[in-house]
Amino acid sequence: MKKKWLPGLPAVCLIACLFCYFQVQAASVSDLKDQQEAAQQEADELEKARQELEASLGDMNSQLYQLSGSIEELQVQIGQSEEELARLEQELSEAEEKEQRQYEDMKLRIQYLYENSSDLSWTALLESQSFADFLNRIQYISDITGYDRRLLADYQTTLENIADCRTQMEQHRQQLLASQEELGQQENTLLASIADTQQDLDETAGELAGKQQEADKLAEQIAAMEAYERQLEAQRAAEAAKRMEEIRRQEAESQSTAGNVVTPQGGEEELLAALIYCEAGGESYEAQLAVGSVVLNRVNSSYFSDTITGVIYEPRQFSPVASGKLALVLENGMTTDSCRNAAKEVLGGHITGSWLYFCVDNGTIDGTVIGKQVFY
Repeated sequence: MKKKWLPGLPAVCLIACLFCYFQVQAASVSDLKDQQEAAQQEADELEKARQELEASLGDMNSQLYQLSGSIEELQVQIGQSEEELARLEQELSEAEEKEQRQYEDMKLRIQYLYENSSDLSWTALLESQSFADFLNRIQYISDITGYDRRLLADYQTTLENIADCRTQMEQHRQQLLASQEELGQQENTLLASIADTQQDLDETAGELAGKQQEADKLAEQIAAMEAYERQLEAQRAAEAAKRMEEIRRQEAESQSTAGNVVTPQGGEEELLAALIYCEAGGESYEAQLAVGSVVLNRVNSSYFSDTITGVIYEPRQFSPVASGKLALVLENGMTTDSCRNAAKEVLGGHITGSWLYFCVDNGTIDGTVIGKQVFY
């Protein structure tokens, strides 16, 4: 039957107080890490939303730039149409004045010819040198009349063409104005969307800043807890250096009990794997086996608890328990396959040394150095 070491009553009280303190400390770190992960996840989601809003805002600004270019182009075309219409109006006015003068002149000549047609005929006949000359004079008068009529017809055609052109230009101008109005409405709608998106972006950026600040604050608290864990490691190493004689006696006993198979209770294999991950997850497989061996050697030793759970949660023994890292690993299933394999091997009897302790190697403890740690 395994002997149990029973400390005096004061020591029991002290250990109980320390146990309660470290349990609270572990819960605190675990809660902080949970809060920090949740805050960081929200911050990441807000950052993604911010990036999407920025991309959307960029697209809308690009559309606004293109729309503004189209509006400016339309304004230029409308200006050109206004100038062309003004030119056509001037030409039409000038043509109308010229046509009116020509029409009045032609009426006077026709009236004169009509009123004096007989006199003109006899005058032309009497003044003619010959009958041929008479015919030429009559033909001349007829040509003048025909010329007036043709000139009037040409002016009428010109007026019609100008009127048609003015109508077409006015229609084109109205179409441009309608397009300008439509583009203006699109611009106003786009500007409103940009304003809304910018407001959403500002709100998201504000929320992101708050969440990131919260996550950073929690990260600082976690860093402080982990610094505390390193402090515990240093204290443990210092205490071990002072207790080497006692530790050697414990080690001698451990050599006689090494290799005893330990049967894990429900969940203890995963608990052992999680501790191995916390203590040597980034170390070699040899170091992982060594950590598992220390736990199993303690279970077989009369100086420690006789269960894996009792050994791991014994106060002031494993700093990941005090810092909350072990609880975090168990809760989130962070243990690797390598650490699980190491736990399974040592539980199957593959104990790689008779060590009962280990800590970060600082050169002050004589033992077996594996990676960054010394086992003794």
